[in-house]
Amino acid sequence: MTRAASERAAIDLRAGRNLRRAVMISNTLSAMSLPHDLVLPFTKFVRREALGRLAIDRRFCRLRWLRSGPYRIVFSDREADGDEAKHVLVRYDAEKAQLGKESDLFLPLLFHPNLLTGDHYREAENLAKSKSRPIGMLFAGNCDRETYDKARIRHEFGLMNRFDIYQAVTDLPDKHVWIPDNRDALEASLSAGELRTKLVWIDTRRFRIDRSEWLSVLAKTRYFLCTPGVHYPFCHNLNEAMACGAVPVLEYPYLYHPPLTDGLDCIQFSGAQDLLVKIRETSAQNPEDHWQERSEAARHYHELHLSLGCLIGKLKAFLADHTRNKLLWHMAGK
Repeated sequence: MTRAASERAAIDLRAGRNLRRAVMISNTLSAMSLPHDLVLPFTKFVRREALGRLAIDRRFCRLRWLRSGPYRIVFSDREADGDEAKHVLVRYDAEKAQLGKESDLFLPLLFHPNLLTGDHYREAENLAKSKSRPIGMLFAGNCDRETYDKARIRHEFGLMNRFDIYQAVTDLPDKHVWIPDNRDALEASLSAGELRTKLVWIDTRRFRIDRSEWLSVLAKTRYFLCTPGVHYPFCHNLNEAMACGAVPVLEYPYLYHPPLTDGLDCIQFSGAQDLLVKIRETSAQNPEDHWQERSEAARHYHELHLSLGCLIGKLKAFLADHTRNKLLWHMAGK
């Protein structure tokens, strides 16, 4: 006799390098107040106390190394095996996704897992209303050559990798780009109003913005320069920046579904020379020129297509739809 499905969900991602994706799903389900099991490989399960830094919400999430279904819904990167009423099949193929149905999920990434809560999304929504933006353009991240100078980004995607972009921007004169040495220097220049027409490149090898302050820093910039990660172009920072009203500057708007639109909700560049042109153009603009319209469009795009609220709405619709038991979720590569 088959047991009835419980009200719990399960997350069971078995492909390598998947823990952040599993936590992304877990924090989404926690935002829905949906109890769930996060199934870990045994070697990770025995070290589960070390996972506290990933900010799993233990009110809703239980860590397991075996399923104990049946479940109401299972998120897995393998085909369904019969212990769930609903199945979300995770595919790590967002960069080449062919959406078969409008109801399929295209959400490569959400906010960073440690910021993936309803409270942080509401904070971003409030911060996005700020019209006072003392930074012209911002980037923050590691640009270590050994980590980010990867041929894969060039060969597989035809894009500049993060180190390529770093080398290009450091060729610009000081009036266009500034790399602060520490947080005190950044705050001093912000207070002096010296950064309104500059790209501020925060190299996290020098200093980091605390995660608790990250969204408020994003709300101080008009544009955000999006660089590829190690293995794929998508980055959490694009989602966070757009949610805070910063307009993304990127080389790959066509990888999103629907595509971002150059000049409307993003600024597109193609190659090093065009990037430098776009940085100079945005630096030369009066802060009121086009930015407000672009900012509103970027916020609107994020809300409709990339936000936590968008994802929760689609998952709730899937759970309520008695005619469907399978949903595809196209994520960024594992």
